[in-house]
Amino acid sequence: MLGALRTASPEVQQLAADSLKAAYTGFAGVKTAPGGQDITTTYNSQMDFLASTLASSPGGYDLLYKLGKEHFPEQLLPYSSIFLAADPTKFGPELQQAIGPIIRDQLVYEYLGNNREYLLAEAQATRQSSNISTAFDSLAGLYRKVGVHDYDWHVSEPNLKNATWDYFTFEPPEQQKYDISPWRYRKVTFPQGMENWFTPGFAPASANWKKGQAPFGQYEGKLVTDPTLRGRFSSPEPMRTLWDKEVLLVRGTIQLPLPKPGYLYRIVVNTGLFVGVGDGYRLYLNGKQLVEVKEGIGRGSGGTLRGAFITRELLDEFSKGPVTLAATTFLRYGDRAIVTMPPVPQGVFSMWIEEMKLPPLDDAAFRKSATVIPMQSAAWQEKQDPTNMELQTADDRFHYDGKFIANPKVLGSWTTVGTVSAIEAFDPAKPTDLNKATFGGLTLKENGLTNKTIMIWSGDTLIDMTRWQALKMTTQTIAGTDYLAVEAGGFSEKNPAGWKCPLMIMKRNYNP
Repeated sequence: MLGALRTASPEVQQLAADSLKAAYTGFAGVKTAPGGQDITTTYNSQMDFLASTLASSPGGYDLLYKLGKEHFPEQLLPYSSIFLAADPTKFGPELQQAIGPIIRDQLVYEYLGNNREYLLAEAQATRQSSNISTAFDSLAGLYRKVGVHDYDWHVSEPNLKNATWDYFTFEPPEQQKYDISPWRYRKVTFPQGMENWFTPGFAPASANWKKGQAPFGQYEGKLVTDPTLRGRFSSPEPMRTLWDKEVLLVRGTIQLPLPKPGYLYRIVVNTGLFVGVGDGYRLYLNGKQLVEVKEGIGRGSGGTLRGAFITRELLDEFSKGPVTLAATTFLRYGDRAIVTMPPVPQGVFSMWIEEMKLPPLDDAAFRKSATVIPMQSAAWQEKQDPTNMELQTADDRFHYDGKFIANPKVLGSWTTVGTVSAIEAFDPAKPTDLNKATFGGLTLKENGLTNKTIMIWSGDTLIDMTRWQALKMTTQTIAGTDYLAVEAGGFSEKNPAGWKCPLMIMKRNYNP
């Protein structure tokens, strides 16, 4: 129906838009079932379906943007996944003008704040995995939406896509029946004298290895040189070297330019971008196994990009001189979807190195996240009732405007001495429970900084940028000693109505 609308008369298109608008605005779904069960997920999925349908109609993106902002005024870009996945040429002038600043000045920093832990961890380049997608990929996608490509992955020099590799193929003695599974990866015995084929000291020329360029591959015993062919098998690029026997061994000696600071590096293994063309593999660097994938997965089966990360430790090896990169993989026979007898041998294999420049990850960038991410607070908590989701208002969260309000009373270093339900309940002469305290101490500095990079403050509010909470602070002097009461947080939609968060009581260490 939506396809036909695109070629319909303006009158019909307007009628359809009015009908879809009425369906969206008139939706009377509920978030709480008659028995009290929370069905917010069902409600949201129904709203998402209506929004997606509306967006697919002529002029629908502009209408959805307008209605979404009316329905969810607290959100930066309601239904952001729909807009970010769309072709921006389908946006009207008003939406095109509005969405650029929303992405550049708001969604980028919202993503930074919500994924801080993952981004900082991955920036350290210590994690190894055969799944080489990263939290930076979505961030780079946001930058691309506003025309910035500085943080995309790029093929690194030397361009291994054009490299000449040493390779060897063989039929292993450990046979596997074709009707068991199309997956062929398994432990096999290497030819005599090739037990250490992946180590730097191995001499491929003396073992009768050949030389060839990737992609290595075959389909029914032949090279696929036309990547535009489609069917049960497709090659992402023209095959250049025939992979004639079941097991493929590939190795080469490479030299990277001196690794650049502020960059990530990864090895991409292409075992085929479509279902049925790739199998498991092992990857080695200087004789050390980096990763092992026991079942072939291409982009066509789940979208997972495979390979290995060049971790900081491995970068050290690259910086010392040439390294040996090696891999082994298997042809597939047949396909799980179509059983052919005899099974059809098929496979594609190549590998190369990519680099990515890291986007800004400094404290200033993360602090800006606090100005675009709505936060839970005690005031927000007061309006929550998990037994009746309908009573909740659209936006009672705390919004930080980025402006610093001085408060000399809270400056200094503080140590947590206990937790209480209310500040009036605190008695310095009596022991208090520390189990509900979320941190043992805090130093509040000038200009809203603290000794914790995940916390900033302004006026009487401490902002927790990990759980995105606005915590109220109160000072009190008891028997000549200064104390600071800080809300411990723990706000949640699931807390019972009337729930109050405990207070952490801190004793002053010094006053600057």
